[in-house]
Amino acid sequence: MQKLLESVDVLAISEHWLYADELTILDNLHNDFLYYAKTSEQNNMNTRWKRGQGGVAIVWKKHLKAQRLLLGNDRIVAIKFRMNNQNYVFCSIYFPSTNSNLADFIDTLTCLNAVCTQLSYREEQIIIAGDFNVHVSDPRSGQRENNRGKLLLEMFAEFDMFPVNVDMPCMGPLFTYYSSCGNSVVDYIFASKNIERIVKCVKVGDEHPCNLSYHLPLIAGIEISAGINCHESSNNLENEYERIAWRKCASEQVLEYQRRLNDTITTMDDTLYTSDDVENYYRLICRSIKSSDKCLPRAKYKKSIKPYWNNELKRLKTACMELHKKWTSEGRPRGEQYESFRLYKDAKRLFRKEQRKMVRKTEENDFKELSEASEIDHIRFWKYVNRRRKKKRSTNVLTTNDGRTISNPEEIADVWANYYEKLLTPEENTNFDDDFREYIDIEVSDITKNSLAEFDDIFQDPITLKEIEDVLTELPNNKAPGDDGITYEHIKYSGDILAAKLLILYNKIIELEYIPRQFKLGIKIPIPKGGKSCASKFDDHRGITLLCTFNKIFERLVLNRLQNKIRCRPHPLQGAYQAERDALTTSFVIDESTKHCCEENDKVFACYVDVSKAFDKVWINDSMISYRGFDKVGVLSPWLFLLFIDDMISELEKLSTGIVIQNLFVGSPMFADDLTLMSRLKRGLDNMLVQVHNYSLKWRLTFNEKKTVVLTFGEKRDNISAVTNRRWLIGGKEIMEKSIWHNLGKDWHTDVASLIPILEAAKKGQAIGIGLANLGCRFNGMNPLVATKLWARIALPKMLYGAELWTLNREKLSKLEKVQNIFLRVCLGLLSGTSGSAARGLLGLWTVGAEIDKRKLLFLRRLICASEDYVHRRVFMIRLNRWRWNPNKITGFVPDLVRILQKYCLWEYMDNFLQSGNFPSKSQWKKTVIENINHAEIEFWKIKTQRYKQLGLYSQVVKEPMRNMWLQFALESSEMANQVAIIVKVLCGSFYVNGVRFAGEKTQFHCMSCGNYYTNPVKHAMLHCCETQLARTKLWERITDFFPVEFVANINSLDEDNLMQTIFGNMQFMEGHNNNQVQNFYIIVAESISKIITISSYIDIYLDSEAIY
Repeated sequence: MQKLLESVDVLAISEHWLYADELTILDNLHNDFLYYAKTSEQNNMNTRWKRGQGGVAIVWKKHLKAQRLLLGNDRIVAIKFRMNNQNYVFCSIYFPSTNSNLADFIDTLTCLNAVCTQLSYREEQIIIAGDFNVHVSDPRSGQRENNRGKLLLEMFAEFDMFPVNVDMPCMGPLFTYYSSCGNSVVDYIFASKNIERIVKCVKVGDEHPCNLSYHLPLIAGIEISAGINCHESSNNLENEYERIAWRKCASEQVLEYQRRLNDTITTMDDTLYTSDDVENYYRLICRSIKSSDKCLPRAKYKKSIKPYWNNELKRLKTACMELHKKWTSEGRPRGEQYESFRLYKDAKRLFRKEQRKMVRKTEENDFKELSEASEIDHIRFWKYVNRRRKKKRSTNVLTTNDGRTISNPEEIADVWANYYEKLLTPEENTNFDDDFREYIDIEVSDITKNSLAEFDDIFQDPITLKEIEDVLTELPNNKAPGDDGITYEHIKYSGDILAAKLLILYNKIIELEYIPRQFKLGIKIPIPKGGKSCASKFDDHRGITLLCTFNKIFERLVLNRLQNKIRCRPHPLQGAYQAERDALTTSFVIDESTKHCCEENDKVFACYVDVSKAFDKVWINDSMISYRGFDKVGVLSPWLFLLFIDDMISELEKLSTGIVIQNLFVGSPMFADDLTLMSRLKRGLDNMLVQVHNYSLKWRLTFNEKKTVVLTFGEKRDNISAVTNRRWLIGGKEIMEKSIWHNLGKDWHTDVASLIPILEAAKKGQAIGIGLANLGCRFNGMNPLVATKLWARIALPKMLYGAELWTLNREKLSKLEKVQNIFLRVCLGLLSGTSGSAARGLLGLWTVGAEIDKRKLLFLRRLICASEDYVHRRVFMIRLNRWRWNPNKITGFVPDLVRILQKYCLWEYMDNFLQSGNFPSKSQWKKTVIENINHAEIEFWKIKTQRYKQLGLYSQVVKEPMRNMWLQFALESSEMANQVAIIVKVLCGSFYVNGVRFAGEKTQFHCMSCGNYYTNPVKHAMLHCCETQLARTKLWERITDFFPVEFVANINSLDEDNLMQTIFGNMQFMEGHNNNQVQNFYIIVAESISKIITISSYIDIYLDSEAIY
């Protein structure tokens, strides 16, 4: 395929055999191509074969700017692109094989008919290519039409489409499919009749040693002018620096870097008098660093399209190529009677077999390395995780505001530059307060003149070396540099000499009141917002700026001093960019304030205000600074924005129409630029909206009325119809009232009993679970212990974000538990409906409910131990005191927390806090919470597992939920994975007996092999059945030969029930024996169990009625 991509623009692939997690192979084919692929629905991730089935894909060049179309089923993929004012749709299709039944063929034909019907209404030119598995009458090859071919042609005739490689002159081999069973033409390209005139050069590709398929490529040229224009850009799109592999730097290399830097930088003149001196000093520092880092290793791009490739494959391919040349030189004869043809095909068959073997082995090694890295090396662990993730490639396509689509990188860069220039250009609006602007201009001008050579108390004392060293120790690693290419690591590993030079530079910057020009330069990078947003539109991106590293360190020094000044602290209701405050604490204030009012039978009218591009629209006087807005990644920027927007909260507080609970104003909580207005009265919220609008006119802000909504809490169901009669305005523009809105990462719903927020969380967890399954977290993939670690680290935090504020009933909790149980069954390869408690017990996981309780208990300490003047703590204390006086009336966080504290026997800590004000430290509280929850989870797990009759053996073997011994064996030795998988399925009762799902020892079965009756099929197979007698005998022979007499005697002394428990992992009767002996015993037992269960004719361990994936 890589060879074909060198000469084609679009490539259709039929029957690629790939599973969903293997589609990254297509992503790595060529850097200039994108792909769209589907896997067959028959590819069950549980019963995974050595290769998959079916599957279709399209690979196309990026410059085509194609759009993926959601059409058809798993046998059809389609893309659309536009050229010369005409839409072209390209489809790849794979029809059922010739030995499949006619009904499957008709289903696919019907689906294709529906697709063509839909596309024909749009007047789009259609091209459909693929393996149709039909015979169309072909004069060139002499092939006759069969019934399926006739049906296909009749269908395409309705849409005026024709087979290109049949109706037009075709070159190359006569057939497209060559096998030992016969040759035929089953691959076709169908196209609309009205593009027949531009179809050129149709041919069947020649046989090639790298083509491992029985099909030959079918190629057609279509002459369409792309109309791509050259564009000269003023933007430099190339990086001017090399990436340094800091993780690979040896200590000797770092010392050499420090020596070189020290030799260079000590010769610098430290006397600075003018701004030019500051500029030159900074440039000399940068130059010294760049010249000194030449001794450090560079990060190199490693091409890994074929990580499975080895010398044996290279030898087989070379032999195949030589035999292909010989066969070609003899005129390419076909048939087993020709030796050159036979030898070439045999060599190709060996090459294909070895290649598939190495692909599978490479995947197994990846899983093995991932398992090992998860325990010892986190960097290596995430390296392997990211390697298996599907790579996201930029489409390099952008849609401008006038609807024009561009793909040239230079032109895209210029368009983005114009967009940001316009965004940061002051807006002129006739409604803005020009008198206020004039007043501010005068004030700023006076400050600028009067402050010359005058230092604020913030800079009264010079910056010290200790301040710089404290900042340097907290700098993170692996952050992208600014335009100068200098990273944090350059500075951190430089030694003491550079810190001394920075001390001189920063103090001179303050003394001379001059910022180096390079400090103001940045690389602006648009980042797609993700989700349902469109990555090709301007407003669906966040602009991130890569700034100069020295500037960020300087800003951090300034910020540290600013934060120590009380007058520079933001309003208490501002929850962003401050210690002990975040989106969760802000949401807590909103949620609890709303519930507080509703408990007093008051409504709460809440408006979630969206300020348009708030960071970018901050008005800064031109005489103070030469640009507009705050940069979103600058260290000082967020803090300055909080100070800028602070007056809005203060003015709203003075209005006295927002919510006040026990003399605490909570009517306008804010997180960065996310403002929430809350009032008990409609006219109160109306007044607040007017005040916000007036503030925006003074400070030149605008609002996005489409993203500003009102929710009404505490309204009786009978009055909800009145919503349509309420009208809300902000600046004369109408805003909508809704029942649900997403803000601060939380779904706010006017009906507290609604399932919608929980269903959204479950949907998010399910999507992440599917992504992890694609990554390899599935049966016959990576070890379940590693898979569940990824689940706990990636999926649970995202699914349970904001769970601290959830109030859950049994129905809501069951939705979340179901998501986790399905994922665990997928990891272990268990049948649908298998007990989730059994799966959790083997993996050592808690229930989702326990995870939520843990988060709530840890959040409790955050509330209790926060500063007493913080609003979220004051709201919590108000709510807690209300509960103490009237526990039956209050709702929300506090009563739920009381229930959780009592459930896990932790109430004494809260009682102690109420009496003395003392509470455990963070580490002590976390340890206590985990211990108590774990104890409760064990008891709950025992009750659940003892309830199911099919878990009789499980409950005797697994005594508490923890990382199971068998799974640990498989983690340490990947060769045991299949054996352990069988044991796990037997323990969990996840198998069939004589075609019937095992439901415990309540049904009597008759053994056809030995004629005996049994109720426990596993016990019968392991101890009694004559069908497995030989395997049992070999097991006992190996135990007798390998272990000491005392060990063997102990095993022989056990009765049948204790023997079954011991064999399947209950080590109660192994006490006193050497650990190595016990481990070797279970390794031998694992092999025998898997063999006995596999050869028994009545136990079907792999039969699965549901494709869980």
